Amino acid sequence: MMISIIIPTHNRADLLAETLTSLLAQTWPDWEAIVVDDASTDDTVAVVQRFAQGESRLRLQVNDRSMGAPVCRNIGTQLARGDYLIYLDSDDCLAPTCLEHRHHEMEANPDLDFGIFLCAFFEQVPGDYAMLWNSQKAMPDLDRWLGWDSPWQTACPIWRRRAIESIGPWNEDLPSLQDFDFHIRALLSNLNYRWFDRIDCFWRMPQHATIGSKTFSPTHLHSHDRLFASIADRLRQQGLWNRDRQILMASLYFMLMDAWLLQGNPEAATELWQKAQVRDLLPESIYRQGQGYIQGMGWMNAAPLNHPMIRRAWRAALRRYWRWQVTWPISQTLGRIRCDQVNAAIDLRPSSPMPYAPKPILHQIALASLASQQHRN
Repeated sequence: MMISIIIPTHNRADLLAETLTSLLAQTWPDWEAIVVDDASTDDTVAVVQRFAQGESRLRLQVNDRSMGAPVCRNIGTQLARGDYLIYLDSDDCLAPTCLEHRHHEMEANPDLDFGIFLCAFFEQVPGDYAMLWNSQKAMPDLDRWLGWDSPWQTACPIWRRRAIESIGPWNEDLPSLQDFDFHIRALLSNLNYRWFDRIDCFWRMPQHATIGSKTFSPTHLHSHDRLFASIADRLRQQGLWNRDRQILMASLYFMLMDAWLLQGNPEAATELWQKAQVRDLLPESIYRQGQGYIQGMGWMNAAPLNHPMIRRAWRAALRRYWRWQVTWPISQTLGRIRCDQVNAAIDLRPSSPMPYAPKPILHQIALASLASQQHRN
């Protein structure tokens, strides 16, 4: 059965070639890739066209205006002809046997609606950074998402088409957190899934940190508020709301409230926190603690404390005080799970030469694997 790989892209001419090369290196031949270009202004389209010459499995859809990654993923989903779907970002890569093993596991487990495989970080070459995105834990995956501990990256699942139809399209109204929304909806759709202990995809580490610049802008913060409230409503409707999840939701709202304070807007922080209390999203004790935190941050803005060094020390003291009370819901293991078997987990099989590839990814992975083995020896 065919696997469709959907790749949204925008101005990724410098990195997309590596992603496409990893597809051409696949040991499983029955696949198609739909690249949806979101009105790029660089040479992204030309890169895809070069790869598509003589390769019917690569298809290109070009938007006449930029519409965002969720729209691109929905367009790709509508165009896909495969029985299975994978969503791959345009700067990430798949291991050579990724599709072969995923297809085998899904065919061997016809009751599964989707399967989850492991993802490793990389900087320049897949296999050069022995760190996992995350791993399976005892806590339910739904609670991990609610606790900001993303269990998997977007490329980790392989979906049966019926699963995507059950979940519904990617939310095109969200400016960010679309993956957070999509995967929580998947877990609330009564779908069957399981984890597989195989590293077969690689997430490129960003060169510069972006958290706080765009994701926590006012437009995004208002969107996050609406999204979190809608998730809480659905949890209630499905009889899944309980004290533990109320505390997880409180942590999400503390994150939003603290982001407003960081932007110097205590009024918006107070309004958000009070609104969350009215919606019964916060336990009373946490609500009171949050009110105290807002007040303490307000004191920090007083004239005697309005010096950068004093402000930093005061904020650090407040955060230490509330560390065990209310915290940002950031996992302590997300992206920090050391894995010395990253290279060993990649099945490096011979492959025919890949045209238009600046440096065949199999060669790069092999070099990284050899270097790692020599280092261990």
